[in-house]
Amino acid sequence: MFTIDRVLTNAGSQALEAERRNLRIERSTAFLRRRFPDRIAHLGDGDLEEYTTAHFAGMARGGLVSEQDQLSALAPAIYWGQSWWDDDMPASMLSHGGHWEGPATPRAFLSRCLTGLEIWHKAMRADLENRNRVATLMQSLYSDQRAIAARGTDPHVWCAEFAPAIWSLMDEKARHNHTTQAVRSAARVLPSFQDGILFACIGLVLGVNFAQNPLYPQFARALAGEEPDGASSRPEAGADARRLALGQALVAYWKQIEGEPEQ
Repeated sequence: MFTIDRVLTNAGSQALEAERRNLRIERSTAFLRRRFPDRIAHLGDGDLEEYTTAHFAGMARGGLVSEQDQLSALAPAIYWGQSWWDDDMPASMLSHGGHWEGPATPRAFLSRCLTGLEIWHKAMRADLENRNRVATLMQSLYSDQRAIAARGTDPHVWCAEFAPAIWSLMDEKARHNHTTQAVRSAARVLPSFQDGILFACIGLVLGVNFAQNPLYPQFARALAGEEPDGASSRPEAGADARRLALGQALVAYWKQIEGEPEQ
């Protein structure tokens, strides 16, 4: 039987829980602004709050309930994307993050993730140290027929040259799954085999689902044919225009994170 006192108590408990949740989100966004300022500089506070809210809900379902653990788990989400556990590239990094006997606890799994992230981050910085090399390779993908003839149309070959350090950390199954998923994602928005290769290469740095990642709305806008500021849409934009917009968004983002410190 419900009494007025009980109803008020339940309402008060719900209000208190909502306040705690809001404070946690505020602290998490402040943490991200302080810890990863370059990577999230393009996101507004509302977008960032929405992202962290979804992240905390997912972590709680996965067994990470403490605020400290959930904050720590934001690191792989920021680098690899919100659904990074569905990405074979990060999964390969976890295989280098240590092993344990018996069932893994959520906190042990988090520790392994963070170790794998550190290994990947060092490899990524080595691969992208010479941005001119990377840019030249990507440009040749679309404009240099001799380069295409020499390397062929297999995304594996281009990925191995684009990010050799990251590629070396992935096993054959992960490489196959990564390139297959990238080609499938590219085919939804762009028609040529080069586009699948491009998506596979970018996916080694931003995660294979980068085009649907709420952390990177600039790429979704570019592929949708929208103007960079989202003010107007260009549904008539052809494949070349979308490729150009995607390339511009990628260059702008790389410049954005160019000065980020070693993590």
